[in-house]
Amino acid sequence: MKRIALGIISSLIIFLYACGGPKYSVSNLPINFVEMGNGGGFTGEYIYYKIASNGQVFTSKSGDTAYAEYGAIPKKTAKNAFKILGEMKDKSISKPGNLNYFIFRAEGDSMTSWLWSDDKMPSEEISTIYTALNEAISALPASNK
Repeated sequence: MKRIALGIISSLIIFLYACGGPKYSVSNLPINFVEMGNGGGFTGEYIYYKIASNGQVFTSKSGDTAYAEYGAIPKKTAKNAFKILGEMKDKSISKPGNLNYFIFRAEGDSMTSWLWSDDKMPSEEISTIYTALNEAISALPASNK
């Protein structure tokens, strides 16, 4: 009886670990992702946050040659962004200005982009997603920044 219980518990642990989804690294970045950020202006510098569907976040700045691990936002926030942006594939925008904000959604070989500036605001849905992702990333521990 103890062997059966131990077998069931072991199987359950393995199952739960397997359901955790993929873990990415700087050498194994996700193929499907949402990337957001901003930049431009006087310095011309941009900051990028690549977000995996499991919530892992990687960051890069203009001039960097690679991404760095940054932390993880709630999985629900990441999944919601993937879902809503996926429903808006045919509504991409490109309205650059001096200071720009952007969101990209990549799925395999397909990428949709939304680019706007302060005086050329995007739809409310895009603005809401950008704000939610930005707030989640800003809430990450200071040691990641």
